[in-house]
Amino acid sequence: MASSIIRSLVDKVTFRHHIGESKMIAKEGAVAVATGALLGAVSGKRHGGLDVKGVPLDALGGALVMVGSIGSHNKAEVRDAVRQAGGIALGIGSFRASERFSKTGKLLAHGEFDGAEGHGGLMGEDPIRRAALDL
Repeated sequence: MASSIIRSLVDKVTFRHHIGESKMIAKEGAVAVATGALLGAVSGKRHGGLDVKGVPLDALGGALVMVGSIGSHNKAEVRDAVRQAGGIALGIGSFRASERFSKTGKLLAHGEFDGAEGHGGLMGEDPIRRAALDL
């Protein structure tokens, strides 16, 4: 009789633990999906994607969100979700930067978004430099 009471208590505790873990997994998955979907939507709408002058905004924004959450007075649960979203954005930006580096040898994307011919700097190749190379 005693073993069935103990077994019943263990089963209840184990079941509650699994329910709690399932809720946590669902919440963390939702934060990841929402962060990825938001960054994807912004990237799709902006000319040049998530980079501004070669700086990956997702990585920069993610880092700032994580640091900014330190002094946050939100509930711990909200603060943790914000930090998680910041970490995901930082990870996405790091992925994109390392992929770009492995393909081009450049960490920043200077000159990638060539919108007009004849403009120097970040909009394309410098015409003076090009003329010098053609000598």
